[in-house]
Amino acid sequence: MKQAFVLFAVALTALVSGTAMGQAPGEPGIGPPSITVTGAGEVQAKPDFAQVQVGVVTEGATAAEAMRKNNEAMSQLIAMIRKRGIEDRDLQTIQFNVSPRYSMTRISGSPRK
Repeated sequence: MKQAFVLFAVALTALVSGTAMGQAPGEPGIGPPSITVTGAGEVQAKPDFAQVQVGVVTEGATAAEAMRKNNEAMSQLIAMIRKRGIEDRDLQTIQFNVSPRYSMTRISGSPRK
């Protein structure tokens, strides 16, 4: 009885393995029904918004002189922008910096003003 059970188990294993190995990969076009959709689109429109960042850099012997030069240059830039039809409500200052400019001495390596 024990031998018959072992023989039955081996035969069953061989049958299941053979069935799994005998399955060929699916052939192209043979398989479950499916739908494939491919598409592309294009839209054209006039732009109604643009963001531009502009600025000026000025230098002077003193911070006051640099600020005066900077204010003059920015006033000219803003006047040109206004002539192009940009309204004041659409202008905005984002950043303003004043900082000293240092140069290094060759002998000591320490900054000098």
